[in-house]
Amino acid sequence: MYSLKNYFTSLGYSLRRTMTTTGLNTVEKKRLPVVYISHGGPNLVFEDTKPSRDLEKLGTKLSKLQPKAVVIFSAHWETYNHISVQNSPINSLVYDFYGFPKHYYQVTYDSKGDSKISQRVEELLKKGGIEVTEEKKRGLDHGVWVPFTKMFPNPTFPIIQVSLKAKGSMEEHVKVGQALASLRDEGVLLIGSGSAVHNLRDLGRYIGSNSPHFVVQFDKDLEDMCCNLQGAKREKALCSLNIHPILRDAHPSIEHLIPIHVVAGAAGEDKGVRVIDAMPYSTITWSAFAFGW
Repeated sequence: MYSLKNYFTSLGYSLRRTMTTTGLNTVEKKRLPVVYISHGGPNLVFEDTKPSRDLEKLGTKLSKLQPKAVVIFSAHWETYNHISVQNSPINSLVYDFYGFPKHYYQVTYDSKGDSKISQRVEELLKKGGIEVTEEKKRGLDHGVWVPFTKMFPNPTFPIIQVSLKAKGSMEEHVKVGQALASLRDEGVLLIGSGSAVHNLRDLGRYIGSNSPHFVVQFDKDLEDMCCNLQGAKREKALCSLNIHPILRDAHPSIEHLIPIHVVAGAAGEDKGVRVIDAMPYSTITWSAFAFGW
């Protein structure tokens, strides 16, 4: 008998069988990818540049997957001794940057939360042995709303931000991603937002000249790990970045790197692909990677 599964498989869909409460025994559902982006500064909101256009194109492609929600980890929210999950019906904004023109602090970005999804995130984290708390007041920081103004300018889905653990190890953040991986089968898009290379300390030194070797090399090494390894080997390689000889050149502090460890944990055995070019600018790069896409 030519089954429903055979029909969809013949169309080239990547499918996962899930139980339903309908009269049918099963339905077929596509697993969503997991993505790491480099988010840029608040100036990105007002720019029409290659990085902003690349994020627009990526967002358009992701929107076509019709996610039920987006759960995002940003470099700009760290909590101590635990992970926090936003749970608010309406998302406010955090203008967590200094010294910019007044209109930067007047940007708006309308989005909603979803208490059921927030509670599901908390449930999965607790099940994974991770200490978690609920956050009802904090808004989305610029590691979320800046790239999302380009990627998802009018979101129809809820957005829930989850914190990183301050001083948490790379291995701990891989476990966070592993705990939340099943959300991908529930229609939730997982995104990590940081920067593949992020050295603001030396940014001014190289503006107007070629990026230093460590920028290009670290970005290439990151791509090799993300795209040429899978599963436990990829996780181990990414955690070894803690002793990479040029880590502190590429990341004087590592909060912009850590979201990729969450993403790798959620990616499992899925293959990684580069979805945005490196685009070195002085001592930062714009690389983005997707897994299971």
